[in-house]
Amino acid sequence: MGIGLDFGPQAKELLSQGVERPAVAVILGSGLGEFASQLTISGRVAADKIDGYPRSTVSGHAGALYFGRISAAPRISPPLVIFQGRVHYYESGDISTAVAPIRLAYALGVRSVLITNAAGGIDQSFQPGNLMLIDDVLTLNPASGPAPTTDSTEIPRRAFDAELQTILVDSAHETKVPMRRGIYAWVHGPSYETAAEIRMLRAIGASAVGMSTVPEIVEANRLGLRVAGVSLISNMGTGISDTKLTHDEVTATAREASHRFTALLRHALLRFPQ
Repeated sequence: MGIGLDFGPQAKELLSQGVERPAVAVILGSGLGEFASQLTISGRVAADKIDGYPRSTVSGHAGALYFGRISAAPRISPPLVIFQGRVHYYESGDISTAVAPIRLAYALGVRSVLITNAAGGIDQSFQPGNLMLIDDVLTLNPASGPAPTTDSTEIPRRAFDAELQTILVDSAHETKVPMRRGIYAWVHGPSYETAAEIRMLRAIGASAVGMSTVPEIVEANRLGLRVAGVSLISNMGTGISDTKLTHDEVTATAREASHRFTALLRHALLRFPQ
């Protein structure tokens, strides 16, 4: 059964618990969940306590929502909701589960979304641990967006908000955190790509590849939200590196790069529009 389009009742219940209405949502990718510790927390809710909300089955996706702000005098971030983990399309085969965080965030009052992921590097100048600002996306999946009952499944021409991207680029410069730019390719998963598939993706312009994010980008744009995205390059694609790819490698690299990831996002979110 698909996830409902309207999370209004669930949002009302969450807000009645005394959390501040969020203006910005952050979706954390594999192994990146520790970023939630940066918040001065006004509330934490386990995803399995939210009626109708999907449960992740993948290690590295804790399945919790944190409400609060980041502060560093004299700055304070907008009120945030951080999704510690996501549910991938391949876990259910239902696109509406993959966009549930976006729909819930919208119902809560969010108007800007920062989407993160752990991705495999295709650009051969990348190294594990690099960060990449997502400039564009491509998909080899038949369903790139929300369920057919919604208005659109098309990837918009201008999917990313120019002001939010500029904030991220400036934050990378000011924190001295190296950040590349590139195109994120979405594939179904859960198996990793073959060497031939990596060569094909490189040939059509992909810089990195992963199993999430694009449905969220499409749905956020459909709802009129401002969107930015950052990938952590957690491994190099098959055939580029001799290392056998495993999910443990993904989460381990994310942990090792967490200080750079945290520095960038913390600095940027303190400058996001209220």
